[in-house]
This record gives sequence, C-alpha cells and structure tokens, in this order.
Amino acid sequence: MKRNAVVTPPPGTGRTMPRRDFLKALAAVTTLGSGASKLLGAQSATALERATVFPDGIKSGDPAPHSAVIWTRVEVEARRASEVLWSVAEDPDMENVVRGGLTRVDATTGHNLHVAVDGLQADRWYHYRFETKGVASVVG
Repeated sequence: MKRNAVVTPPPGTGRTMPRRDFLKALAAVTTLGSGASKLLGAQSATALERATVFPDGIKSGDPAPHSAVIWTRVEVEARRASEVLWSVAEDPDMENVVRGGLTRVDATTGHNLHVAVDGLQADRWYHYRFETKGVASVVG
C-alpha cells in the first residue's frame, strides 16, 4: 500500500465527491481486509474518546494558494501501527470531500501524521478531519 493513497473526484467532472461516495471509492482502491468496516465506520465520538485517540488534537498550517498541511498524533499501543483516514471537504459537515487518503502511522513516525494536501482551489475555506479506530476527530 502506498504511504499516502489519495482519492480525488472523477476527472473532468469539475465537482466534488459526496463523502459517502468518497469512502466507497477509498475502500475500493485500498486493501484493508477485515479492518475496513471498523476504519470507515467511524461513529460519533464523545469528547473523551476523541481526546484519548487524538491527544494533541488536530492542526493545520503552511497554507499556500493550492495546498496546506494537516497533522495529528494518534494514541495507540507503543508497538502497534494504525491506519488513519484523512479527509478534506468544502463544508463543515464533511459531505463534499475533495481530497483524502489513508495513511499508516507507527512507532517510526511517532504515531504522527503530516499530510501535504495539494490540488486545492485558491481563496476558499476547507474543513478537515481524521478517523481511526472507529473514532473521528473534531472537524478543523
């Protein structure tokens, strides 16, 4: 699996992809085995669950006209790796996902995830979120 598998809207459509369709497409292009339903089925999490899984919260920075960096740290058992789904959308409800991917974090990365999100449109607000272990972060 690629370190940062990226799924974008269908070429030439000029439209964003609804979150549900994005997640289906992501599941189709990645081989997750039996963990797919857990990872992609992130339910509404309580503040305590979010704080436990994403202890440092979520951050963004390094904005440029067509890109930005998003990052977080995932709290997992010291020797275990974790798959993290990241999504960037045009709306705070995360329905119109325009970029996203699946990234593996482990001890070699300090369980930190930094994603350089490219292909964004200039002069536009975007929202982002991370999901892992059945828990979705807050939307940033």
